[in-house]
Amino acid sequence: MTYGDIAELEVTAVGPTNTIIVTSSPTLESVYLTADDEVKPFSVVRIDVQDNRQSIDLPITGWTWLNGQFQAGPPSTWDAANQGSSWVKATLEGFEVVIPMSVEHGLPVQIDARPDNNDPANLILISSGSMGSLDAYVADADGNEWTVSAIWSVADSNADSWLTPQGPTAIFEPVLVGNWTVNVRYEFNVPGIGTQQVANSVVFTVLPGNCIQFQPLKMQPSPLMIHLI
Repeated sequence: MTYGDIAELEVTAVGPTNTIIVTSSPTLESVYLTADDEVKPFSVVRIDVQDNRQSIDLPITGWTWLNGQFQAGPPSTWDAANQGSSWVKATLEGFEVVIPMSVEHGLPVQIDARPDNNDPANLILISSGSMGSLDAYVADADGNEWTVSAIWSVADSNADSWLTPQGPTAIFEPVLVGNWTVNVRYEFNVPGIGTQQVANSVVFTVLPGNCIQFQPLKMQPSPLMIHLI
């Protein structure tokens, strides 16, 4: 069969929770997925002026995408990466079809207790009597980060009263000099698996603080002074 001139291009995109059919006319629909998911497959149909439909396997040169990884098929697939709005575009004979994507973050794979000074070594120097704060950030396998309400604790129970957990933030107000470890943990549910967790820690190195009170010594007279008196 010989097909006529192209009149329209149609792409069907199958996501993990919904499927959309898009033509060269803009659409308000999106494929919804997480950064851990992929869209598979993309089915491309060329429609000629007589409304004849022809399935097309587009080569990689017929595809462009904002981010993530694309593999031309069959089947053609797109592996999501960045959280937020994204898109994949199919091009054939002057027709373009843009498939919108709405990407949420994936499952956490790590957690950081991030100090105010953003020290990459997580080694914080503060003086006794001062205050240090930490923020809990988790990240998925693609590096998307977000804050979470975490579980905070200290490794040494003697320092329990110095720690004030505040959900996504913790305040540490040390009294004694030394190295003090603050632990952070985040628990989350994975459907079909159950409760999982990511954990990490940060070390506060506490140095002597400023002198806040000076008590002069009361001098006692020497025996010689007493004799002279």
